[in-house]
Amino acid sequence: MARDPTRAEELRPAWAAPLLGLAVSLGPWPLCLPATLKVPGDHASIQEAIDAAEDGDTVIVAPGEYRISEPILFRAKRIAVTSEAGPEETVIRMSDPRDPAWANVLAFYAEEHDSVLDGFTLTGGAGSWSRWGGVPRGGGGVLCSDGASPTLSRLIIAGNSDGVLCLEVSSPVIRGCTIARNRAGGITCFAAAPLIEDCVIADNSNVVDGTAELLSSGIYCQEGSSPTIARCVVSGNAGGGIFCVIDSSPAISDCVITRNRLGGLWCLLSASPVVIRSTISGNIMPRTGGTEPDGWGGGVVCVESSPSFSECEILGNVGGAGGVYCDGSSPTFSACAIAGNAAAASGGGLYLFRSSPSLVNCLLLANSARETGGGLHCEKASSPSLVNCTVAGNAAPRGAGVHSLASSPRLANCVVWGNVAGAFEADAGSGPEVRHSCIEGPEVVPGDGNISADPLFISPGRFDFARTVAVAIDGRAHVLPNFVLEAGDYRLAAGSPAQDSGSASESPPLDLDGRERPCGPGVDMGAYESCEEAPGGPRFLRGEANGDGSRNIADAVSILGHLFQGAEAPPCMKAADVDDSGRLDIGDAVRLLAYLFLGGPRPAEPFGACGTDPIADELGCERSPPCG
Repeated sequence: MARDPTRAEELRPAWAAPLLGLAVSLGPWPLCLPATLKVPGDHASIQEAIDAAEDGDTVIVAPGEYRISEPILFRAKRIAVTSEAGPEETVIRMSDPRDPAWANVLAFYAEEHDSVLDGFTLTGGAGSWSRWGGVPRGGGGVLCSDGASPTLSRLIIAGNSDGVLCLEVSSPVIRGCTIARNRAGGITCFAAAPLIEDCVIADNSNVVDGTAELLSSGIYCQEGSSPTIARCVVSGNAGGGIFCVIDSSPAISDCVITRNRLGGLWCLLSASPVVIRSTISGNIMPRTGGTEPDGWGGGVVCVESSPSFSECEILGNVGGAGGVYCDGSSPTFSACAIAGNAAAASGGGLYLFRSSPSLVNCLLLANSARETGGGLHCEKASSPSLVNCTVAGNAAPRGAGVHSLASSPRLANCVVWGNVAGAFEADAGSGPEVRHSCIEGPEVVPGDGNISADPLFISPGRFDFARTVAVAIDGRAHVLPNFVLEAGDYRLAAGSPAQDSGSASESPPLDLDGRERPCGPGVDMGAYESCEEAPGGPRFLRGEANGDGSRNIADAVSILGHLFQGAEAPPCMKAADVDDSGRLDIGDAVRLLAYLFLGGPRPAEPFGACGTDPIADELGCERSPPCG
């Protein structure tokens, strides 16, 4: 008998009947799929759309300016609120707030990372930070409190009091945002741990001169805050770049902290930031309310703290001390360049007071001080340790390389040479310990294995310590050092008496460029290990990334475009690996820009002439036009 196509039971397979019976026994159930709610199409306001949304929904906001009088609240919903056309076209403005003390544009209290705000400009926010009825109120652009951890992406947060205020173990994700021109700081953290990635935090200021401006930092961390800050630019802020105080411990990587007033990075009262592959450049520490350099360090200030720096550059800063100021602190510096900084008093590179920093594989180059210690000045029972460091080209009236007052500097495997007005000077109250080091002077400094013969740098740099550049920071004119005419090459030439003359027992396993130590019969003195070029491999010029035959800003743009915008890979990845780390990252572009414009260390070899990679790695090189 033929099947009747109109009878549904004949169309079902035999196994479907039990399942159908189960479904009937369970009764009807709702089918809940994520919904899309449009503003103003479906709802007149953003808050109305949020109130109507369920977990998993998306609110899409059309271009325009949306004026509010109360903070927008997500009410702990796991939803995404995003703009159709991006932050330039979609503005949320706090206007005529009902309560001026609670006038944030957005306030979060219990949200998780799946509460997402994406693609808006937030402006006009204000408020005083206080509690009312047990609820934190006030902030500015965004308030996160009580553990709130929303995701904030592609936002422009400008023209508020605080940009973002994070309180009480909140840990928002702040990604791809511009936080600028806020009146009381960029991002402020109290006992919070935000993740801040790929952001620009710039030109935040305060109407008050003096120490009160420290609360208008680009990023301010206090009371055990531990933000993670990656691939950010912190620039032009009135109260310093990043300010860490009272047990705060931010992790900072691949960042540029530049041209901030009141210093680049502050570490106070048991702060312990970890800073990796970052550049701190062109920051100024002026007199209170003025523009003349004075007071503490222009680049880094450490007071009773222990930050660590690895593969960092501290360049062209100016203050009472130039690059780094330490009081009662024990920072560590590994594979860092401290170069081209200027001190209005002592300590062009580093000023140490009751401090015991450790420097390994570091370059102290072309720093200047008006009084003592162009490279490093230590006093009041300081005991710095320098291992495999090169101190060269620094200038000061006395002790241009290293200057010690009632302190105990320790140098091992170091080169101190070519400084203006003395290499190493210690008073009668000092107890220096120098071993296996090359110290310029008419006599050999006492200690095992020391020498005073020319170390034969491949190419000493050229510097003009009267050369400066005028810049505007926070609307005020400032003068920054611009000493470096040619950075030079401070590796040791063939036949150097400092080659193979260091102590293997005290040397680190790698040099400043990441080469293994030793790569000859013995360890070299100074920051660089001299190695023979690899016999094979493609020939290229380091830093010539885009293959046009010249090294300029276009090469850095090529590297950044490939890393962050999906642009075509450089034709010779080895050439784009500016620091010869064996990988391509933002640090390569930062180092090339620092060399081109800030007098930073030159790219790794081969640089002066075409050559092969001295360190084998997995990066390829299809073609390098300058080298055939």
